[in-house]
Amino acid sequence: MTVGLSQTLVAVMCLVSVALWTRRRPLPGPLFTFFFCGGMIDLLRWSDPARALPLSSVGILALAVLLCAYGSALIIMSGFGIRAIDLLALTMTSRWRWPFWVAKGLIETALMLSGWLMGGPLGIGTACFLLGVDLLIQPLVFAHSRMLRIPNPELLERPLRAPR
Repeated sequence: MTVGLSQTLVAVMCLVSVALWTRRRPLPGPLFTFFFCGGMIDLLRWSDPARALPLSSVGILALAVLLCAYGSALIIMSGFGIRAIDLLALTMTSRWRWPFWVAKGLIETALMLSGWLMGGPLGIGTACFLLGVDLLIQPLVFAHSRMLRIPNPELLERPLRAPR
């Protein structure tokens, strides 16, 4: 099973969870986004374009974290094709009044640990990616809404601190 196919299966599970929780039919956009992102991940893993970049491994990781967080913020703000994990995190945010980064972090941590328990690799890059992306999305959405005047989903207007 490829990483991309695994991502699509996780998307289906997230969409089913949101549909059951909200009692609404699942949106097709998140499934398309996960299918597209999963295929892109498989293609990039196969072609390995990072090899051509004049950056160290740490530089490539930092660039990847920033670009993923930036892309995630724009996808969430677009309202179309939101990723299923982000949709589940937004649903948790609205129901439990948590900051987005807490809800997303819990979901991503559970996925990371389940992958590790099934024999997948877990390294410093994985942990940096999880922490970096989850912590940067909400501030990037805030910055886009303030500086570029891109409409911001009101659920991401919540404070950036954790619940008490």
